[in-house]
Amino acid sequence: MIFFFFLILVFLLFGRPQDFFIFLAPYRLSLLFTILSFVLTIVFTSSVITSKIFSIKESKRYLIFFFIMIIGIPFAYHSRVAFNFIFLKYLSNILFFFLFLVNVNSIKKLKQTLFVICISTLFYAVNCLSKGVFVDGRLDSKTMYDPNDLAFFFVSLFPLFFLFIKKSEGMTKRILAISGVTLSIGVTVLTGSRGGALGLMVVFFIIIFTKIIIKKQSLKVLLLLILCFTLFYNINKINKERFQSLTNLSSDYNFTSETGRLEIWKRALRLTISNPITGVGVGCFSKAIGEQRLREGISPKWQAPHNSYVQVLTETGLLGFFVFFSLIYLSFKNFFLQSKGKISNIDDDPYPSIAGVLMIGFTGSLICAFFLSQAYSIIFTFYFSLSVVLQSLNVQKEENEDLSSKLQ
Repeated sequence: MIFFFFLILVFLLFGRPQDFFIFLAPYRLSLLFTILSFVLTIVFTSSVITSKIFSIKESKRYLIFFFIMIIGIPFAYHSRVAFNFIFLKYLSNILFFFLFLVNVNSIKKLKQTLFVICISTLFYAVNCLSKGVFVDGRLDSKTMYDPNDLAFFFVSLFPLFFLFIKKSEGMTKRILAISGVTLSIGVTVLTGSRGGALGLMVVFFIIIFTKIIIKKQSLKVLLLLILCFTLFYNINKINKERFQSLTNLSSDYNFTSETGRLEIWKRALRLTISNPITGVGVGCFSKAIGEQRLREGISPKWQAPHNSYVQVLTETGLLGFFVFFSLIYLSFKNFFLQSKGKISNIDDDPYPSIAGVLMIGFTGSLICAFFLSQAYSIIFTFYFSLSVVLQSLNVQKEENEDLSSKLQ
């Protein structure tokens, strides 16, 4: 029952039906199921299990990262903004991290959770295409996600569909998975996000030129055909001018304008040098940039960092950046090591298959995050959680195998 409530929460956080069906918004379903899942989990979960899970490196680092955020509140450019962001917004990520680690305690539950994520992604894609509008030639979902955020969301999650394309998963799941891949690619391209396009290209490069996800050449050809069909079908809707600008970056406003990304990142580095220990405070980047511009006699324009790594560095300082980067490194290393050397047994052992797919999805999110302010996104928390769970399950598996061999 607890796990069932957790799966509903997962769908609400990733599928976000409340974004598309306004009548659901007043009920605060995400908050309701977060509280419900948290209370039930606390009541019925052994403290021994919880302490064991939180002894893993990634768990400790993630909690330390949250603690660093809190320490920075008194020193933030705007303490109230930092406090509200941490305890009214990011706290939900912390609770999700805890719930994920405790409730996803078997390979069966992990696959069920990942399938719900896929259903959520497909649901979001369908609603984006059916209810979204085109603004300046870019698909806008009319939700909390702007076009760039949409691209980040789909590039980060669509590789998970490949776990359910295998024949062993059944026809229904395979159809849903193929539909999810196709629609995710379509939405990403229609957003006109250049960062999303780069992330998508890298993910496809890895899938086509490695055997991590697909081993058969025929299936790789089929995937390329799906990509070509999706591009051809939407050719009249694609904002081609934005993608063509990737071949002429020297004239792009992000490199030439005083308000472009390059100038923002330079300003961010100056802010980091001025506040190296605690940073400017979580959620305070825009205000800090605005005040910096005002001091220089320039129009005090508030601007987002447009880079998740710059965002963390500037808002949490050098220590926060180190912990965040180490979380990324440990998670990626975990996915890589668990998938390495076991590709030939991919159909028999679920761990390498899952780890390989997660590594590719995480790679896509890391690339897109370089161009977006998504450091505190649920996507990063999701992948950190997956790394801990996969590592915990692998340890359990090895312990059970050792115990079995001793009994024999």
